[in-house]
Amino acid sequence: MPDIKDIILSNDYWDLILPVRLTPEQLLEDPDLYQQHIDNNYIQVFWDRDRPFPKSLQQSLYSVLPNVYTLEDTTSVAKSGVLQVQSNPALGLTGQNVLLGFLDTGIDYMHPAFQDALGNTRIESIWDQTIQTGTPPSGFYYGSEYTKDQIQEAITSPDPYQIVPSRDTDGHGTSLAGVAAGSIDEKNDFQGVAPKASLAVVKLKSAKPHLLEFYQLNGNSPMFQENDILTAIRYLRETANRLTMPLVICICLGTNQGSHTGDGALASTLDSLKTYQSVSIVIAGGNEAGRAHHYSGKVPASDSFQEVEILVPADSPGFSMEFWGQPPALYTVGVVSPLGEVVERIPARFYQNQDISFILENTSLLISYGLVEIKSGGQVIFFRFRQPTEGIWRIRIYSSNYSSGTFHMWLPANGMVDPDITFLDPDPFTTIVSPGNVVPVVTTAAYQAPSDSLYNYSSRGFTPLNDIKPDITAPGVGLTVPRPRGGYGTATGSSIAAAFTAGCMAMIAQWGLARTPKRYFSSSEMKSFLIRGAVRNPALTYPNREWGYGIINIYQVFSIFLSP
Repeated sequence: MPDIKDIILSNDYWDLILPVRLTPEQLLEDPDLYQQHIDNNYIQVFWDRDRPFPKSLQQSLYSVLPNVYTLEDTTSVAKSGVLQVQSNPALGLTGQNVLLGFLDTGIDYMHPAFQDALGNTRIESIWDQTIQTGTPPSGFYYGSEYTKDQIQEAITSPDPYQIVPSRDTDGHGTSLAGVAAGSIDEKNDFQGVAPKASLAVVKLKSAKPHLLEFYQLNGNSPMFQENDILTAIRYLRETANRLTMPLVICICLGTNQGSHTGDGALASTLDSLKTYQSVSIVIAGGNEAGRAHHYSGKVPASDSFQEVEILVPADSPGFSMEFWGQPPALYTVGVVSPLGEVVERIPARFYQNQDISFILENTSLLISYGLVEIKSGGQVIFFRFRQPTEGIWRIRIYSSNYSSGTFHMWLPANGMVDPDITFLDPDPFTTIVSPGNVVPVVTTAAYQAPSDSLYNYSSRGFTPLNDIKPDITAPGVGLTVPRPRGGYGTATGSSIAAAFTAGCMAMIAQWGLARTPKRYFSSSEMKSFLIRGAVRNPALTYPNREWGYGIINIYQVFSIFLSP
């Protein structure tokens, strides 16, 4: 019998995320299935790709396959009130005794930005999901965990990577941790927002090739599976419990997959944490405004259609696209290829899959109907193009049940397909990437602090259900960040804004520890604090689709609402 670790890592198995309460008992008890617990709501099931799916799974395959997430980007501490909070004798907040958790591309643990003045590491642990030669964390089956003692030994060793071989070859995770919690480096004029916070880091393993092929994702950005992100969150929570520290989780990953209404396994897990005292979450809203990856429209009448144009450049190997609509409308589609081949309106049937081959073109197209998608209750139509002909593809949207409601369509997020695929008449709003549309978490937009101007690509709200997102805007343009293998550079994007906000949240968490009795804050409370302290432009209306409730100012949080 294969080892469970080999199964988890193997490209010969589908990874499925199943809700425990909806999973048939005979499936859970199948001796030929390999499973791993995620939390009280979800399990992972690893399904042999040579084994046919039962009808129950075939019908809901889109809903149980993991979504795929990518990175959300490739100082302004004075203007946001950070220096005032650090230097104020009544506050003096630096994030001490608070755990900042990152799940990303790893961290350069050798960088002095993550060591104190005596050269001691501030990293409590690293779980590297990509290294299989060490010992996994307790209760997990893959990857290697490195403790604080091992990291400290490596730092003082002449050959550190023999002891802790984990590296951040991309640099994204190192940048985020540095912005949030980098140690003060006067020589290089650098400091993070919470320079004495502790760190826990998960380096995510890459998404499996067959899952990327299923979604036709072929871009150059690092991409990660939803189930690995879920297990990373569990690890960070268990680490914080072991250390008895309040935890701030910073998630700077996003996807255009899903309904964008706060549904799905990852979104549901994050939402379920809203009542947990001592766990708060900040998420990057994304960099999708101006990318032409979102379309919204209305079908004018039941006997007509709305035509949506998609520009496909030459040499595209393929891409996927999702259509989402809400009841009572029932939508159907037809397609016109660049060479004029017409796919007539496809009738709506429960879990219908239509494979289409074109006569004059090499393109193959799969269209799948999910009339009532199990995660959101909305209608999803999933498109998968292979070898699409260069030119303008036209999708005709029909409504069998006329409604004044708006439908939405999303193409893959920036960096997930190459070359990029775009709508010809895009909508720059409703471009917050998932899971940034989960209501209780803090979702950030990015701006340039010196000029008070919004970052051009900063994703814009609101959600399709008109929930307020983003919540807050933070510095995210040209911030100084530590780079792998030493030194510093600059970085831009909503991920940087989220990391900056995570450092501010660590300050609030530290303030709570100093109360009598101690106070521990949830994500919902953290969001309220940041909103109340935000700086708002009197010329704008709030909440705002670009700026949320305003620009973060951590000093105002304390001076207005949390004065000791």
